[in-house]
Amino acid sequence: MKRAKRSVSIFLVLLTLAAWAAVFSVAQSDTEPSDGTAVEAALDTAPSDAEETTAAPKTAKPSESKPDKSKKQKASVELTASSVEVTVRKTIQMTAEPKGFDGTPKVVWNSSDESVAAVDQTGKVTGVKAGRATITATATCGETTASGNMVIFVEKSKTPAKLLLQKFQVLGYKYSFKDDYYYVNDVKCWQQGFGFGRFYDLVAPYILLEYDYVRVFFTYENKDYMIQLWKGQYGLIFYGCEQGIYYKAHSDKEDGIFTFYKAMDQSEWPQMKMTLYHDKQRDGNFTREFTRDFSTHWWCSGFKPGHLKVEEPANELRQEGTIVFKSAEMAKYFADGLKICGFGEAKDEKSIGLDEYYLNGSTVSFLWQEINDAETTMPIKIAGGTAFAAGTLAFFVGLLVLLAIFAMMGMGIVFLIILL
Repeated sequence: MKRAKRSVSIFLVLLTLAAWAAVFSVAQSDTEPSDGTAVEAALDTAPSDAEETTAAPKTAKPSESKPDKSKKQKASVELTASSVEVTVRKTIQMTAEPKGFDGTPKVVWNSSDESVAAVDQTGKVTGVKAGRATITATATCGETTASGNMVIFVEKSKTPAKLLLQKFQVLGYKYSFKDDYYYVNDVKCWQQGFGFGRFYDLVAPYILLEYDYVRVFFTYENKDYMIQLWKGQYGLIFYGCEQGIYYKAHSDKEDGIFTFYKAMDQSEWPQMKMTLYHDKQRDGNFTREFTRDFSTHWWCSGFKPGHLKVEEPANELRQEGTIVFKSAEMAKYFADGLKICGFGEAKDEKSIGLDEYYLNGSTVSFLWQEINDAETTMPIKIAGGTAFAAGTLAFFVGLLVLLAIFAMMGMGIVFLIILL
């Protein structure tokens, strides 16, 4: 029963967020979507999805180069697994094949995170909680040691509602069993037609969206670009983070509240990677919540069920991101924009500290936590016990407004058919 209520709550909140996004779009004047954008996205039952483009292989193979028979083969360990995915409380079997040892080596198994995936000394991996962990097998014989590793994804049990959101999308939203989070499928989402502007961020706190944000502005090839980062509390049930890239025709006029930037054209989408970390106990111990692996995006997002202990500022969240631009010049402009926002420059990629970035050719990597451009607002706090009721109320209010907008656009009847 609790699981059913939680699934319903999550579904309602996703619809509510989409409804309010539609309400915001009324304020803009020059970025209206083409006719039928919203309905096409809602009716799209089999969208292409760039979410999981980086998959771990089932076999970690050694180098394909032919060994020199006149030289001794270098010691190595090749791992195989019955699957790279395991459900919580289920097991999979891994095997290790040591090569290049003079005798029979002893193999020791380890997991990078026993709270996610546990492994015994026979190579049997047990899923503990949703997430990902690296399983390593180390072989030792005399003074010779070698190791091999493989990433294993632990997933929650596949409920009908989550299976539906994994395969299809509801108003642009989907679910990933890997890391147990929700996201927007930006390859085909109706939100793309509405762009983004300062007005949205100003109104957000009054509809239970309390997030920190950073805006980076620069001009490149006669276009004004805005790259925005978000992290914080999204409604009563989700917290998460986002990063998006927008543009408009170049103008020397200062941006106003109702200045809107368009979503970047798909032919120019950069590659992005994003990871969210959470200090759940506020004791300085940040754990990884989810990772959006490298793929092309204009808007990369991720949302986890839960509530932050402190909504504003959302310093218990830490966002790690990487963006690969189409040129080193464009990457340099973005890096300079981060510096203007208060980010420091790291010496190398491995030593990026809090609120620092590292520029490497056309790639910019950053770690964001405390810098915040958001205006101070009064967060609306509601006890956890009333979350379900309040979420339901917000859904119906948002739904009425959304239906009114769709009706004016001649699409109200179609939307009702979809709901039924």
